[in-house]
Amino acid sequence: MIINNMKSNKGRTVPNQYVMRLNNCNVFQSYETVIAIHDYKENVVYLNEDYYDYSRTTARYRNKFFDLTTKEIKEKIKEKQFLLTPHKEMESRFKFVLTQ
Repeated sequence: MIINNMKSNKGRTVPNQYVMRLNNCNVFQSYETVIAIHDYKENVVYLNEDYYDYSRTTARYRNKFFDLTTKEIKEKIKEKQFLLTPHKEMESRFKFVLTQ
């Protein structure tokens, strides 16, 4: 597992915004909350439905994680390419991917 702080547009390390690279997925975490899990093995993206759009900062770094705009992310949710997932289930999925 590799954990990195995200970088600002100016290249500075951003506190409390993390990308975790695991065997089969990438995870975006804001503070202590898992916001997104991109599972390459299952070819699915899970978004924390309670927190994926929690604040402007979360949205900014979520967009950077996916290299998409908010509009594009909402379209992927609408098209079921990104699955909105309850917070408790996100925690369970994260614990599961850590064991893989």
